[in-house]
Amino acid sequence: MPRDTGPGPCADACELGETQCVSDLSFRTCGIERGCTLWLPLEHCDEQCEDGRCIEGCVDFDQDGRGENCPAGEDCDDRNPLRFPGNREICDGHDNNCNGAVDEMGVCDEPCPDPGCQVGTQRCDGNGIQICTTDLRDCPVWSVSRPCPPGLACDGGQCTEAVECIDRDGDGFGRGCEPGNDCDDGDINQRPGSTEICNGRDDDCDGRIDDACTGQLCAGAGQVVLERAVPWSGQKCPATTFRINATTSGAALLSAVLVDGDGGELTLNLRRNGLIATATGHAAGVQFDMTGGAYNVEVVGANNRPVTLAWTFVAPACNADTGEPNNSPASTATIHPARAHVGSLCAGDLDFFLPVRPRQWIVDADLVHEDPTMLLEVWHASAQVTPDQRRGDNLRHTHFRTNLSGDYALAVRSGRPSVNGGYILTMSARPIPSCADDANENNDRLSRAVMARGTARGVICPGDTDWYAIGRYNEGQSIRVEVAFDDNAANLDAWLYVDDINGLAQVALTDRSPEVLPTGAPNTGNYYVLVQGRSSYDTASYTLTVR
Repeated sequence: MPRDTGPGPCADACELGETQCVSDLSFRTCGIERGCTLWLPLEHCDEQCEDGRCIEGCVDFDQDGRGENCPAGEDCDDRNPLRFPGNREICDGHDNNCNGAVDEMGVCDEPCPDPGCQVGTQRCDGNGIQICTTDLRDCPVWSVSRPCPPGLACDGGQCTEAVECIDRDGDGFGRGCEPGNDCDDGDINQRPGSTEICNGRDDDCDGRIDDACTGQLCAGAGQVVLERAVPWSGQKCPATTFRINATTSGAALLSAVLVDGDGGELTLNLRRNGLIATATGHAAGVQFDMTGGAYNVEVVGANNRPVTLAWTFVAPACNADTGEPNNSPASTATIHPARAHVGSLCAGDLDFFLPVRPRQWIVDADLVHEDPTMLLEVWHASAQVTPDQRRGDNLRHTHFRTNLSGDYALAVRSGRPSVNGGYILTMSARPIPSCADDANENNDRLSRAVMARGTARGVICPGDTDWYAIGRYNEGQSIRVEVAFDDNAANLDAWLYVDDINGLAQVALTDRSPEVLPTGAPNTGNYYVLVQGRSSYDTASYTLTVR
């Protein structure tokens, strides 16, 4: 009888103790098992992974290259991209160079220059962007150059990634192509400017399915059989019914999502000899124990609207995830509006998806998941920018705008590296509406502040600031100011000043609405409120209330 000689020789995969970043927020460590070295499950960083370890990354809210832990140094005002050490002083009522003085060296006494620009235009200055703005004398001036983030280059006044045109279906549209991106680079009949027909698809890439079908018979009438891991997308008719013919048993997920971006809710009912499960929302998902036989799926409240439905088993084989390899932002798979991706996480896995849409879009994404530790995140320029929002027991949602240069990605990951589980990811997109300034403009500086007592309504456009005069208060007198806004659309901040630009009394810089400025007047004087976006790209309407 042969003698057991034990396991064969090691096929070492790494050097014991070695660490390696696999994304900006994840790393792995080389460990040992049964005498052989191998990579252990992924671990995650709160800030940034660099050289195989977690570090505190550069915090630069105003994108001027300066901030906490930034290579270029600290910033004296990380909410204003025109204020940082070394900047050129201009006549704008701000301490541009962070030396403690405002408009020094007689900059406000100089005659107006002739910059040859129209206010609001942008241009490249080396690898940075300059904006044509005005100073306190109403002179048009070019702002200081704001450097583009690492890995991006200035092109046409925008920081963009240099990408070779990728046009897989030969319709002239695709990532990096001059005519623009494509909403489906695998279908030559789907592209911007194509004719919309009633076929359950977004032919013209405007984010809406069958929007030219008013009064026509919508697509998908009759019974639709839902196949496992094969999403169905179309405009749901009142006569459309859905059915699952189960041939095997196991725990399963079922999801239904409105994908036209116009709000509203649907109700998802799963029936088999009575109601088994139900869920309600813009996206709805249920988990149930499937046995062999037929199930009826009801989608209530979505008639004549585009809907995506999908189902899958909660623990599919890990090699069945068609998006792989997509475990870093650089190896991103694509996800199309009005479609669903059925995927799975294996131990230590991360799945990234690039939303297929041009810039300047509002994106909503929904994740129906098996395990409550699964997360849905938004990444921009290879860094996490916002966490998900929990919606119900097995549904997560996120809402964001693609208004910055560089790639956006949706990331699906687990809070526990040992989780194996299935999920269904759905994304919808619609263009960001153009921003029209409010009736109080031109109140973008303190000298032009408009009077506001009680309630006033305004709009923040990209790069906009709104000033309000709220009256004269005596020392110790109570002041309460609230700024309410749609915190899904933007993040607005509020500032309280007394007498002049140097009289900062209080700030409200939370990440939620409303921003509140409650205080006792520190001294007698005329008080002003400044409202602006956390990002220079923010767009939102708001209500200012002064009590």
